Amino acid sequence: MDEKAIEKHLISEPKKPQPLHFIYEDTTPKALLDGLCDSPDAGLISDESITFFKGYIKNHYGILNKAWDGDSYLYHRVGSDPKNIKATLTISFMAQPSIFNDYLKKYGEQAKGSGFLSRFLFTSINTQVTKKIK
Repeated sequence: MDEKAIEKHLISEPKKPQPLHFIYEDTTPKALLDGLCDSPDAGLISDESITFFKGYIKNHYGILNKAWDGDSYLYHRVGSDPKNIKATLTISFMAQPSIFNDYLKKYGEQAKGSGFLSRFLFTSINTQVTKKIK
């Protein structure tokens, strides 16, 4: 009798839950959308933003803009049920000027026209001041 109780207990053992992803650095649009379905409050954050500027998600302004705004995004792919994602996505990048300037040369007009760049607060340091401080 005890063996059957142990067997029954082992069969009904709970599965370890999958970890939720809240921070994304190098991601694809599909991985981000799948993650936002599970956890709609997340951040696209990188202190080495070349991964964003050279990555797969950089030109998916519709997804990024809607997630940043907190708007609903209807996500539907063949073989799965449609999902209405209402995400709140924080975006924070630290970039060297040359990396960001290269991005602007290649994609700047599209990023401006889509409203993507208007969602950022840009800051820069004055290198002359920092040289004097050292």
